[in-house]
Amino acid sequence: MRRLMSIAAIVLAVVSLATTALAETPKPDEDGHHAAAAKDDKAKDDKSKEAKDTKEPAKDAKDEKKESSSKDDDDPDPNDHHPIKYEVGINVQKIHKFELGPGTFEAEFLVTYHCATAPCKPHMTLFNGEIKGKPDSVVDEPLHKVYRVKAELSAEIDISEFPFDQHELEIDLGDHDEDAVFVANAKDAPNPADDVRIPGWNVTGGEAKVTTEKLDDGINVSHYSYAVDVKRPIVAAVAKNFLPALTMVLVLFVSLFMKPKMAPARLAAGTGSFVAVIMFHNTASAQLPPLGFFTRLDKFMFTLYLLWLVHIAFSVAILRADEQKNDELGAKLYKYAWIVCPILVLTEWGLVFGKVL
Repeated sequence: MRRLMSIAAIVLAVVSLATTALAETPKPDEDGHHAAAAKDDKAKDDKSKEAKDTKEPAKDAKDEKKESSSKDDDDPDPNDHHPIKYEVGINVQKIHKFELGPGTFEAEFLVTYHCATAPCKPHMTLFNGEIKGKPDSVVDEPLHKVYRVKAELSAEIDISEFPFDQHELEIDLGDHDEDAVFVANAKDAPNPADDVRIPGWNVTGGEAKVTTEKLDDGINVSHYSYAVDVKRPIVAAVAKNFLPALTMVLVLFVSLFMKPKMAPARLAAGTGSFVAVIMFHNTASAQLPPLGFFTRLDKFMFTLYLLWLVHIAFSVAILRADEQKNDELGAKLYKYAWIVCPILVLTEWGLVFGKVL
C-alpha cells in the first residue's frame, strides 16, 4: 500500500513539472510573429535612415549646382557667337529665260566655299531668288565645299536706254547663319564672258563684291553678290531700230529737191512717209513691256515726228503760195526748208544721243 502511494506521488510530481515547462515555453506562431515584426521594424528604421542619408547628398548637389550657377553669373558673359569665315566664289555656267518685263532670269552656277577652320557647314540661301530643288554636292571635303545650283532670280532692270540698254544680272548669296562672314575669292569666280551665252545679248563680264547689311535688331548680315554684265549688240540694235527710220529720213530729204511747182507731190511724199514712221515706232515698241517712261528709241522717234511736221508745214505753205501765183514766196519757202530741216534734225539727234534729253 505504501509502495503504491509513493509511485502515485512521483507520477504527480512529473506531470506537474511537465505542465509548468509547457506553460513557460512560447508558442511557435507567436514567436515567429514577434520575430517578423521585429525584423520589419528594423528594416523600416534602416530604410528611413538610408532615405535621410540619400536626401542630404541630393540637397548638397542642388546647393553645389546653385553655387556653380551663381559663380557663372558673377563672371563676365562670354560671346557665344563667333564669326564663321567663308571664302566664296561663284562660277556662272548658264543663264536663260531672261525676261525684261518681270525682270527675271534662270541661272545655273557653281558655288565654292573655303573654310578657315572646321566645322565647314554652309547653309546657302539667295536674297533675290529661290533655289530650284536641292543643290548638288560636287566636292565635299572638310574645309572645301562645291555645290551646283539651279535658281530662279530677279534683277533690277532699267530699259530707259533701249536699244542701247545694259543690265546686271545679280546673284545675291547669303547664309541662314547670322554669324557667317563672306570673303570674295576671285579664283573661283571666272569671267562668264568666256562661256555664258544669252540669245540676243552679249555677256561682257562679271563682278563679285561683298557687302554687309545692318538690320534693325543690330544683326549684321553678310552678302556675296556676283553680277553678270549683259548688253545688246550695238550693230544689231542700230540695224533693227534705227536703220529703217534713217532710210525714211533719207526719202524725206529727197523730197526737198522737188521744186515749188511740185508742191502736191512733195506733200504726198511727206504725209505718206509720216504714217510709215508712226507704224515703225509702234512695231519697235511692241518688243518691250508696258512702260511709264520714254526710252532712248522713243525720244529718237519723237525727233522724227517733229521733223516730219516741219517738212509737211513747209510743203503746205509752198502749195498755198503756188495756188496764189506767188512764185517769190514759194522760192523763199523752198530755200528755208533746205536750211531748217537739216539743222533741226542734227540738233535733235545731238540732244538725244548726247543724253541731254
